[in-house]
Amino acid sequence: MIPRVQIEEELFTTAAAVRIDGQKTSSLSPLAACAGGRFLEYAAHLPRWLEQECNGAYTVTFCGGALEESILRMLFGRETACKGFSAAPGPNEMIRFEERLQAAQHLGRSSDAPKALAVCCLSKGPLAQSILAQLAASRWKKEACGWRLYPACGDWSPCIKSSAGETARIFLENAAERHLHQLEDLNIDRIVVKTGDVLYSVDPAAGNAPHCTGLLQIGGAAVPLFAGRAENFPAFAALWAERFVIRPALARLQAALAGQPLHPRQFDAFEEKAMRSILTSPLPVAAVAFPDEMELGTVHSADCLRRYPARFQLELRTTPGGLLQAGGGAYCAAREGTVKVQLYTHGYASPEVLLAEKSVRIRKVNRVQTISLTLPQQDIVPRQEFRVDAHWMPQNAENLQQAAWSVEPAGLAVPLGGGRFRACQAGRGIVRLTIGQVKAEIPFAVRAVPAAIRLPQEVTLKMGQEVPVPFTLAPAGAAAQVQGRTMDPDVARYDEARGVIVPCREGSTTLELYVPTPVGTACVSRCSVVIGPAHDIINPDWPNAIMALTGALGLLTFSTVVSLLLAGVCMGCGLYQLSQALEARRAGAGWKQTLLSAAAGTAGGLFLLLVQLL
Repeated sequence: MIPRVQIEEELFTTAAAVRIDGQKTSSLSPLAACAGGRFLEYAAHLPRWLEQECNGAYTVTFCGGALEESILRMLFGRETACKGFSAAPGPNEMIRFEERLQAAQHLGRSSDAPKALAVCCLSKGPLAQSILAQLAASRWKKEACGWRLYPACGDWSPCIKSSAGETARIFLENAAERHLHQLEDLNIDRIVVKTGDVLYSVDPAAGNAPHCTGLLQIGGAAVPLFAGRAENFPAFAALWAERFVIRPALARLQAALAGQPLHPRQFDAFEEKAMRSILTSPLPVAAVAFPDEMELGTVHSADCLRRYPARFQLELRTTPGGLLQAGGGAYCAAREGTVKVQLYTHGYASPEVLLAEKSVRIRKVNRVQTISLTLPQQDIVPRQEFRVDAHWMPQNAENLQQAAWSVEPAGLAVPLGGGRFRACQAGRGIVRLTIGQVKAEIPFAVRAVPAAIRLPQEVTLKMGQEVPVPFTLAPAGAAAQVQGRTMDPDVARYDEARGVIVPCREGSTTLELYVPTPVGTACVSRCSVVIGPAHDIINPDWPNAIMALTGALGLLTFSTVVSLLLAGVCMGCGLYQLSQALEARRAGAGWKQTLLSAAAGTAGGLFLLLVQLL
């Protein structure tokens, strides 16, 4: 039985896996070079290697690119040991080449653009001008270093790197002229022909598609010879550059990004991962962004189903049906259970393709239905901590971790967690507790604390008399429970309930008033307290007393020397009172009574003196 050889080429590295009758070849076989080499380097040797490996005849089935198939078909068609060559369809590439280039544009930041295509015309006649005109009118643009391939839509140069050995250099010749010798002449000149170059022979008699007619060995380099029409050259050049330059560059870019973290800028993490994937993947990327667990009755938007590129249409399938229902551009968790969500796409040369799947659990969540709040402490001042007690039903609710406390206005108090708060300033506000979709509120007030207590310097009262303390609080409008004490309770005490001073005995002490708060004493003020006797004791002024006394004794000792002395003392006291009256008049105080007593004393003394002298 003739051995059957399968050659499967990797479309992004040009490496190939060779199997004989379904078995991998030995690592010691020359065919092992296909796994790590470049197609144009090992292709010419494949017929001879397979004849050695199979000990004679064999058949070949090739799966790979169209250009490689044409080259191998030419090579094996000339090999007598090959009894048949066929091509198997390659993988269905649902990603367009332009989409791969656009992904490379966004991801490839550290590498230079691929080398421009060098079109070397061996014929300088009208053919060269016709070919160059066709390039200019298609997906190629002339640049200083040569021709550069652009996508079919848009004006963009791919930001991917070309290695030194992977260039797109095409030599053109006119089949009618057959200037093949010029390729060898180039090796003598400054341009060296090397593996990776290709010769395109313009032949009007060629078929609808260019095909390989030979493999030229020039200076150790294997140069494929393709024959095709002039009008097919731009498409051939684009295919050659894509296959042997850009696709390997995409694979290198993907490998370089594999060990790098995501750096989403204008794209999110999903888009960046997807762009990295489609550089070499034949399939689009999709993701099911539903949470692992969904609450019964919740609705999720269609944005939870992600895809890249965006042109692909997704079909969502759920197993079992009925748990997740679609409608109005959203998906509702309709029944409890575990549902498998699958994303399919189809209609792109493939019946259907499964892109993503995820198992999602749908269950009923025991949520809070009602909330009630109470405020145990009503008297709240700035800097004081207070709490709000919360009660909810059902008590074993599962969404308690969603509890969120808040205060309005925000500057009135700050939440400390667990229903505890610290008052910041005076005012009225509300405390709100939200758990899921349920919320409750309770009002509270923070009263202003006085900054000062204003007292008179001294409070005077009599025994048996209770006097209210005349104090005021500042600033105006402040209210507080004022407490106080006396430094000497044996002299007087302060009755806080009535706000009065109760005398105990005659004397003096100090009264201290203060405003207590939960966070300390707000303000303190002091004044003197003087306790006098119950009844006033009249103590006449000494000048008036002396004048009355000397007057009376002067009359009793009339006509004696003593009477004369007493008359002089009485008159002297009157003159003293006169001076006091004049001083009081200058000060604006009461002076008339003093003046009358001065006049009486002076007149009485003068009368006694004159009567005795006459």
